[in-house]
Amino acid sequence: MITRTHVLILFAVAAAGCSTARIPVDETLASGEYLAVEGRQGWKIHERITFGSYVTENVDRSWTRGSGFAIGEVEMNRRRQTFSFTFSDAGTPLFAVACEVRLRHGEVNTPVVDVEFRNRSTLDCSLDSMGTGQYDRISWTLSLEEYGEKPLTGLLSSHGGAFDVRGTNKLKGGLPASYTTGYYVRRDGRDIGAIEVVNDGAVRIKADLSASDKHAVAAAGAALLLLEDLRGSIEEV
Repeated sequence: MITRTHVLILFAVAAAGCSTARIPVDETLASGEYLAVEGRQGWKIHERITFGSYVTENVDRSWTRGSGFAIGEVEMNRRRQTFSFTFSDAGTPLFAVACEVRLRHGEVNTPVVDVEFRNRSTLDCSLDSMGTGQYDRISWTLSLEEYGEKPLTGLLSSHGGAFDVRGTNKLKGGLPASYTTGYYVRRDGRDIGAIEVVNDGAVRIKADLSASDKHAVAAAGAALLLLEDLRGSIEEV
């Protein structure tokens, strides 16, 4: 079924031009390695995505669960989905990742316009270390939230520190899109990574990061590449 969201996505990508849509990145990331994602599109069965030497396997995704009701012109909906996967680098297991996505949505339907009074999504992930090396035993958490269909924003954190994660709707050389196009990972106000979620997807990671930080950014990127917007399940009801 073609939904309003699908139409907006197709329109925005077309408006960005005939070239493949990309998110803008600063010079430091632009000069680094561009890791194209493979395996992201297609059936949500036996999912397996790769970028560079990183591999996301054993993806286990729940059905989208939820409830909804309407009282007169007021409609309320809740949705929830979980997904998990293992994340490896060149065959070495790094993280067991478990994520939960939640959506709370409410609106008043009138003959003239639908007015939203609640529209909030959250993403919470645990990145539990599977590493055995001295610098690979750090576990992380990814906690993001959004209001009113603005891109998810939050933190990727461990006991040793935290990185800011900020979603964007920007497209390089084009107008802002009506959907999330990617995410920037920042430390001290500087971009150290970028995850592109338009088209097949791509990941950029600053070259001089420590191996531990690179692995954490890459694993968080994999979670964001697997993330589904649960609003579509409401529109298709």
